[in-house]
Order: sequence, then structure tokens, then C-alpha cells
Amino acid sequence: MIKKDLPPRYYLDHFRDMIGAIRKGHFSYLEDKHHAFLRDFDSLSEEAQCLYVRFVNRKGKYFFSDTLRYPEIGRIDQAITELRSKSFVTKPNHGDLPFLFESLSKEKLHEICDYYSIPTKKSYPKSWFLDELKTVKPEIFPIEKLEGCVVQDRLDELSYLLFLYFGEISDNLALFTMRDLGIWSQNKQTEFVPKFTSKEEALSHYFYARLSAEIDTLTYDHHLISAWPEPVKEESLHLRENLIVAIGEELKKSDRIVDALWVLEKANIHPGRERRIRLLYQMGELDRAASELHRVIDAPSSDGELLFAEDFLERKFHQKKKTVLSQMLQEAETMPLDEAYFRQPEEGVRDTFIAQRIICHHAENALWRSLFGILFWHEIFESSLNTFHSPFERLPEELNSSQFYMKHHLAIHDKMKLLSSPENFIEYSTKLKLEKGTGKNGIFSWQEDNLNAVFDFVRNGAPEKLSSILIYLAEDFHPRIKGFPDLLVIEKGEIRFIEVKAPGDSLRGHQLLRMNILREVGFSVELLKVEYKLNPEQTYVVVDLETTGGLMPYHRVTEIGAVKLRGGKVTGTFQTLVNPERRISLEIQELTGITNEMVKDAPLFQEIASDFLEFCKDAIFVAHNAHFDYGFLQAEYGRLDERFVKPFLCTKVLMRKYFPGLESYGLARLTAHFEVPLTQHHRALCDAEATAKLFLMINQKR
Repeated sequence: MIKKDLPPRYYLDHFRDMIGAIRKGHFSYLEDKHHAFLRDFDSLSEEAQCLYVRFVNRKGKYFFSDTLRYPEIGRIDQAITELRSKSFVTKPNHGDLPFLFESLSKEKLHEICDYYSIPTKKSYPKSWFLDELKTVKPEIFPIEKLEGCVVQDRLDELSYLLFLYFGEISDNLALFTMRDLGIWSQNKQTEFVPKFTSKEEALSHYFYARLSAEIDTLTYDHHLISAWPEPVKEESLHLRENLIVAIGEELKKSDRIVDALWVLEKANIHPGRERRIRLLYQMGELDRAASELHRVIDAPSSDGELLFAEDFLERKFHQKKKTVLSQMLQEAETMPLDEAYFRQPEEGVRDTFIAQRIICHHAENALWRSLFGILFWHEIFESSLNTFHSPFERLPEELNSSQFYMKHHLAIHDKMKLLSSPENFIEYSTKLKLEKGTGKNGIFSWQEDNLNAVFDFVRNGAPEKLSSILIYLAEDFHPRIKGFPDLLVIEKGEIRFIEVKAPGDSLRGHQLLRMNILREVGFSVELLKVEYKLNPEQTYVVVDLETTGGLMPYHRVTEIGAVKLRGGKVTGTFQTLVNPERRISLEIQELTGITNEMVKDAPLFQEIASDFLEFCKDAIFVAHNAHFDYGFLQAEYGRLDERFVKPFLCTKVLMRKYFPGLESYGLARLTAHFEVPLTQHHRALCDAEATAKLFLMINQKR
């Protein structure tokens, strides 16, 4: 699709198109406040409408008039005055300040720090200013100093209108622009059917969709659940259940067990009922737990829930020792893998098969998605029988229910004939890719690896087996497309699927269900455990970082120390201070001994990034509290638009495993216990050298 320049006020046309579609298809779903919003927008001048839609499409809700420069809007101040008169924007209050600071420039943050008498330098990064201002009292700040600040208002009304149009929570009109630029293709249906059948259904679904989008900021006042509206749509019910589970789990973590049970008693389907039964059993309420299990078995909400209930009842009340899942794991064969594949076990198993000249592809859900999407392309994307709720939906409503199979069953069965001739299917797929294989389609990727897996599968798979699984998916696509085994293996024309499990991995219920479905239609399905083996010639890089603090989005690396090990010996070291581009607090200076003066002339991270990457080449990453060091390095490389991806080991975890029962597993206590030198704790190279000695002790045990 050819990209084109957009007219000056294209975004206003987008907004008008949206509200026009809402008035036509969703008018009866609006409350009085939404009608008032639309009337007030209509009454604005075109320039004020343009400025408002600019606000809608910008990130955040706080703006400063002196930063608003749009050539197509001549009188910004007059437009702001107009928007204020209709309450589309307001002035800030003290409650806005903690959120408003995020949207301010460094210069404005510097001025605010001056007001609070916080000593600063303009060279400090913005993250430093934001950290310091988290400690101040916003209520004492004179709001008038924020002259020209504009706060977007009426956000709830706007959010509901966007939700009605797009069918999901959205905060801007970016999809319109992507469509006009040729980046996002619009579906071909010209008549768009409202997603909801009534105002009650729309408001209920909006409530749960918005709450789900804000789940990270929820306060866990469980009594608020009593005021939640009744879910009218099935999708709303699932959103509500997921929220109940999340709140119940959070209350459990806080040891508010009675409150957690009260919340989980509101659950009506899976997985909420499972969590409630487990909690009842944990609390010693055995009769209630057993009664609930029998109710689930009599009327399960899903295959996964039935599997749980039957297994839990047998194991907990009939003295069966192991779950179906753990029994399968225990009986599975084990494949040894070089620990260079640590955290990438599927890749290791695949490479092992390929080295034996056995065809092996990554499969999981992508294989079935690709086969399904290719075979039923017309039925999914081009049939007039399907329902789309907005021009931007990639997939029809029917794929969310049994309606897809009901509407297309004749065409689906007819398409199965292609599977009887692999050559015809490959020819059909290749032609389809030439015609349709640009951009995303919401089902699968046209990547060569995906297609090769599908083609090998169709060449060797019995058509009746493939047809059975495809019909199973067509009958209820979305809940059934997850959980398929990791690998497709083809040896001497025989197909088998393999689910790979690394040490510590569990087999989930929905994975067992998909394995059983594949077996029922005649496919061979195996569970394979991997066991990492120690390679004496493996290279390790033991790393320690010093940072300005512990929070990755705000804090930066100040020093890197690393020790390279091979064959049980040190083969190299790496050490450098790093200019973190922000102030090191007095507390951190006292902890590490690294001062602002020491890092002032040190290299920036981007100046040493390639050298450190070369030092780590072909090595397994090792650290004490490895997630911390590894995560910080990923963040630093991410700022440079580069990836830092390596298998990694944690000496703290491994010391617990191989040296159990110690009083503490902190680095200082471990080095003292094992008499390992630690002369400059919290200096990177010293800590890395001490960690390396501990790691060599671990490897002797391994």
C-alpha cells in the first residue's frame, strides 16, 4: 500500500468520523453525560475542536500552552479559553502535581526543585529530578507558578466513546492515522454492527474492560466488588472473573485470608472457583471444599476446570499421591542439554534433533494458527457472513464463539479437501501469500519458518487427523488455540509432538488438555524433560554491577566488574566506572564508595557497551542476584536500541540448592562463611571476583 501525505486537519476528520459512527450505530447506548459531551464538542469552533483532538492524540493529560505549536491552529490561547468554557480542559490542582511532574521538561523541573530548595544541576537527567520530587509535599506548592498549564478533562466520557467505536479500551485515534498512511489495512466490510446489544451490556463491559486496563493501580478494597455491575456479556463475565482472581490472590499474599475467601466466593467460573476450592482446603474447610468440587464436576465451566476438580478430589480426598500432571512429569523421558541452552530448552531439543538429521520445527500454537489461518483465509477475512464492529478489527466476532463453525461449516469441510493433496495445499498457500501476505492479520505470521513447518506438517500428517483438530478449533477458536506442544518432530515420515519441560517447569492444565486432544485423534504426543549438563569447556562471565539505586526505570549503572571463567580458571577480567548521567545519592556513595566526582569523567554506557558485549561473547552470564544485574544491563542496552540476551545463572539460587541450611545467602555472609576474600564489598570487580570463587565451588558440587 502506498503511503501518502495527510491533509493539515486529518485528525479532526478522524474524530468526526468516529462520533458520526457512534451517533449512527450506538446512539441509544449513550448516557446524558455522553450526549452532553457530543453537543458541547459540536458547539466549539473548528480551531478549538482541532486543539482538543490534538490533546486526545497526545500522550498524557497535562500540557503547557507555550509548547503547543500547530501551524493549522492560529489562535491557541483563544482555543484553550473555549475548551475551558466547556470543561474539556481545566487548570491543575495540588492533587495533579505528582502526575504532572512526569510531563514537565527538565527546565521546569529544575525551577520546581529550586522552590523546594533541592540543590540541582541542569546536567542531571530528568529521572533524577522526578526521584527527588517524589519526596516533597505537593500541597505547599503555589499552583500559579504553573501558568499556562492545561489539564485534559471529561476523560471518562471520551474513553467510553472510544470504547464503543473500537470495541476495547483505547486512548487515541492512532489507528486512523496508520490506516491513512497505509500501515494498517482496514477490513473490507462496509456495514459495521454494534458490538453490544443494549446500553446495559455496553456499560457493563466498559466497566470491566476499564478496570482490567487499570488493574496495576487498583486498591484492594474488596467490599467495592459488591457495587460492581452485573456482567451482561460473556466476555464481561471473564473479565470480572480475572479481576476477582487477581484481587483474591493479592489479599492472600497480604495474609488477609478471610477477605480473600470473601472475594473468591463471588467467582462463578474457572479459574475463580478453582482458587476458592484450594483456599477452602488450605483453611481446613474440607467439607465445603469437597462439596464445591462435586458441584464443579456436575457442571464444569470448562474442560480445564473439570480436569482440576476430578484430579483434586482424587488426590486430596481419596489419598492419590500425585496429580495427573506431576505423574506425567515423573514418567517423562529426560534429555541432557548443554547449559548454554539454559532458559532456551526448546531451542536445545530442536538443535539436538536437527543434529541427528531429524526434521524438527517450533510448533506450539503458531503451527495451528498458521494452518488454520491459511486454510480458512476467505472464511475469516473476506466472508460477508462475518460481523465486524469497527473498520479496524482484524478478526470477526464469530471467532470468539461457536458462530464461526455454525456459519461456515459447509465451506470448512470443503476446504479440508486441500489437505488430501499436499502439492495443491502448498500451491494454494504460496499463491495466497503473494496476494495477501503483507502486514499483520491477527492470526498468524507469513514468516518462512512458519510456512516451512506447516508444509512439512501437511506433507506428513494424515488429512483426517488434521481435519479433526481444525474442526475442534473452528468450533471455539480463542479458548482452544492455546497450550499446544512446543515442537513438531518428523522422523521417517512419522509425526510426533513434544512438550518440553525444563527443571522447575510445571505442566499446566490447558497443555494437558491439548495433548489429550491430539492423542484422541491419533497423533503421537510426548512429554520430554531436559536436564542441563555441565560442560567443562563452557565459558562463564561472572558479573557485578554498582548502580545509583535499585529501580531500573530511574537508576543507572555506575560500575561494571566481570570475571571470565573457562575450565575452572580465570581467563580475563573487565572493569570500568560508568558515568550514570545522574546524581549518585549520599547514601549510595557511602555504600559503594563511588562518588559523583569519580564518575564525572568516566565513559558513558554507550561508549563501553560494545567492549562489554565482546567480553561476554559466547559465555553464560552469572551473577549473585542475577535478575538484578541482568535486568539492569538489559535496560541499559535497551536505551541504545540493542538487545542483551544470554542464558544466565544465579549464584544465590545455586548456593541455596547446593549448600542448603546456611543462615544467610547474601554475598558478604557467604564469603565470610567460606573464607573467600571480599576486601572491597560493593565495588564491582571485587564482588565479581568473590562471586566467581563461589561459582567455582558450586560447579564442583554440580
